[in-house]
Amino acid sequence: LAVPSIRSLSVQSKSHLRKNPPTYSSSTSMAAVIGNPKLPSAVMDRWLWGPMPSAEEEAYMVSELLGCQPLVGSVATKERVMSALTQAECVHFATHISWKLSALVLTPSMDGNPASSKSSFGHPYTIPESLRVQDDASDGESISDCPPLQELLLTAADVLDLQLPVKLVVLGSSQESNSKVTADGVIALTRAFLAAGAQCVLVSLWPVPVAASKMFIHAFYSSLLNGLKASAALGEAMKVVQSSKAFSHPSNWAGG
Repeated sequence: LAVPSIRSLSVQSKSHLRKNPPTYSSSTSMAAVIGNPKLPSAVMDRWLWGPMPSAEEEAYMVSELLGCQPLVGSVATKERVMSALTQAECVHFATHISWKLSALVLTPSMDGNPASSKSSFGHPYTIPESLRVQDDASDGESISDCPPLQELLLTAADVLDLQLPVKLVVLGSSQESNSKVTADGVIALTRAFLAAGAQCVLVSLWPVPVAASKMFIHAFYSSLLNGLKASAALGEAMKVVQSSKAFSHPSNWAGG
């Protein structure tokens, strides 16, 4: 969990309002929910970002609670997600997260346009040396089939280019991700969202059973909709999971 203190939240909010006056309008939607982006098989094989069926279920559950249409599968593209981020007060991601790259994994654009050497918002992007795959004969075909990473990764740098009306960002569905959470990755992504204007970021720090995750998320959003603040809703969700017989162990509820 990455939640700024009440004092820092207040200071940050006032500073952001001075620099970037809010532009809320009737076009501002309550929520944006993104889940289980569709990835080419070459990308899944190369980066071990497999299908996330429970993430899609999570996205539909959250969108039903919040009364919005989720961006799932082939429509969860970087362009659509970035547009949705600038119009929502609550954002929920149920996707793969690359903590080493400090990025959320989305559906690559299928418009056939060749990718620029820069992201659509101006930042050049290169793969860290430690993550490069050897370009040998056995891997040549899969590499040629992979779209450039800037087409499918929403990086911390991309987020920093945005001005967000977002009050809450939730980064979920780590139970199906092979990416190990790193301190640097958590700091980079959460700091980017907060600097862009988000007031609170909720992160799952380790995998939990799908059923426990669903119970937690449902209780969390239900509490929010009943008028509780994010911190209080988080506490209520923890209590709900803790009180269940199957998931009373702290590993199932203390990592949010």
